[in-house]
Amino acid sequence: MRVSKWLNVNALKMPDGETYHTVDLFDYVNIVAVDPASRIILVEQYRYAVGSSNLELPGGLVDCSLPIPQIVIQELCDETGYLISSSFQKLYEAYVDTGRLTNKFHCYFAKCKIGDLPAVEKGLKVHLMSTTELLDQTSSGVFNNALHIGAVQYAINKGLI
Repeated sequence: MRVSKWLNVNALKMPDGETYHTVDLFDYVNIVAVDPASRIILVEQYRYAVGSSNLELPGGLVDCSLPIPQIVIQELCDETGYLISSSFQKLYEAYVDTGRLTNKFHCYFAKCKIGDLPAVEKGLKVHLMSTTELLDQTSSGVFNNALHIGAVQYAINKGLI
């Protein structure tokens, strides 16, 4: 059942006759981006689903036919004003929630430089944090998106940040 352009709900009949529901959403992209001082580039924005302002990695939805790396680059620039300078690489892709959701999370890493233009998306505030500061924000619940926490930890484990 198509709920909106963003959401589709599927009803699947299980062998025991029960109905099981899955949800189709667009895939997500995010980037663990660092500035020339090795600070992690983050955005703060209000999220209506949770009713609060949240600290997040730059990113967005795969809701067009552009290649995923191009969407990542565009989201980074649109949300932060930063441009990729080097080390652009895919970290991983993974399912978001194999129990209900059909979409994937595509995570990238890059070293960045400030662009000529400020962030163009209204309602966003750019933050720059050291890895230690971000881990403190995670412990205190300020940086609290599970997918983003995993992406940052993956980048730490790979020695990228």
